[in-house]
Amino acid sequence: MKSEISSLILTAGLSTRMVDFKPLLKFNNITFLENIINKTLLVSNQVIIVTGYRHEEIKNLILEKYSFNTQIKIIFNSRFNEPMFLSLQTGLKEVKKNNWVLYHFIDQPIIPDEFYKQFVNQIDEEFEFIQPTFNTKKGHPLLFNFKFVKHLLNSDITSNLRDEIWKTDLKKKYWESTFPQILKDFDTPDDYKKIDEV
Repeated sequence: MKSEISSLILTAGLSTRMVDFKPLLKFNNITFLENIINKTLLVSNQVIIVTGYRHEEIKNLILEKYSFNTQIKIIFNSRFNEPMFLSLQTGLKEVKKNNWVLYHFIDQPIIPDEFYKQFVNQIDEEFEFIQPTFNTKKGHPLLFNFKFVKHLLNSDITSNLRDEIWKTDLKKKYWESTFPQILKDFDTPDDYKKIDEV
């Protein structure tokens, strides 16, 4: 049976390093957030968006562009000034039981459509965590199963995803992809100026 997938996108943070609010920056004439939603919808039966800072703007964008799409769920994290791990846990609480999670960073809007279809085809129930690589370098987004979702929800809020990945005895799979874009995020104004060069 084909695994079902909940995509998780965090938009709650302040985008301090970028100065401008990353979810609403533009790439290919639409926002970073729209780019990622459109691509994750290709492979997901649920898209969870965690909001916080500038919640109303994100909510209004979703209502305007995706008002009839029942697959998209907006969750507000009122404690968005606290560590990002709390926003991750806030979103994970909404994941449909037994779904895999496609965890996508908001500053990676340029990954091609083809990547997502190939990536989810790597799901293998022998593994619990899947990460793409390019030239052996580890990239993002990530895939992990519902067992790890439950572990993360029971983890301390002061933790972080990286620590939980490495201190947990996960069965990991690394997929060598053909997509260099998995290594590129846009986190600063200088990064963003070069987005069309990548």
